[in-house]
Amino acid sequence: MKSVVFLILSLVLGGSLSRSAYAQSTTLGLPNSTANSVGTRDSDDSVRVIGNLPYSNQWVYERPSNYLYLNFDSSTLASQNINVSHFQTHFNSTRFNLLSLDFQSRLFTIADPLGNSFFRRFSFWGRYKLGFGTIDGILVDLTEGTPLPAEKNSLLVLQGAVALDFAYDWSDWVQPYIGFNFKPYYYRNTSSMSSAESEGNSSVYGPSVGVNLPILFSHKGSLFAELHEDLVASGSNQIFTNELAGDFGVGLTF
Repeated sequence: MKSVVFLILSLVLGGSLSRSAYAQSTTLGLPNSTANSVGTRDSDDSVRVIGNLPYSNQWVYERPSNYLYLNFDSSTLASQNINVSHFQTHFNSTRFNLLSLDFQSRLFTIADPLGNSFFRRFSFWGRYKLGFGTIDGILVDLTEGTPLPAEKNSLLVLQGAVALDFAYDWSDWVQPYIGFNFKPYYYRNTSSMSSAESEGNSSVYGPSVGVNLPILFSHKGSLFAELHEDLVASGSNQIFTNELAGDFGVGLTF
């Protein structure tokens, strides 16, 4: 009978001690613990919390390394007229608009972005753009000086661009930059009369200043605005003129 009582007491006390040890290991943050508290044992066997474990899934904002924009660009034609043989294509305006895809990518930073250097916010960016624009014109027969409204005429421009920008991460929401760009282009003046058609290629280049504003959708979307000076390259095929113009766009960051 005594042996049975002793066996029962051993089982009860053993279970209590096991539960107590498990609770203590949970509170103290041992390997099989799921608690976020770190504790230490005082002389009276009580547990004193001295800190919290970091959360591995805590959200941290990372500055964008790439932008992809749908970009609206405005340029100025050197003339409202394009002459070919005894035909002239006349445009109602010298304003020429282009729609393009504009990709900007961070090349490298001046200093460690996680360090304490003042230069950690400065970086160089590469920029690559491809766009197009078109404008309708009126065909004029120069021998008689009369317009030919029945004929269809239009000017198509395909333009690319490469640029190097120097940017400053002013804040999470604002990134101003300065840069220099080179923009080659191809144009074709098409007409329903083949003798009035022409084509050619040339380029413009110049400095630019702008700003990226990753302010949309928790920094996943961005706005963009830029002023740039277009300086024309010499050549008989040049259809644009020197000017100070601007672009703006909306896009994604990643």
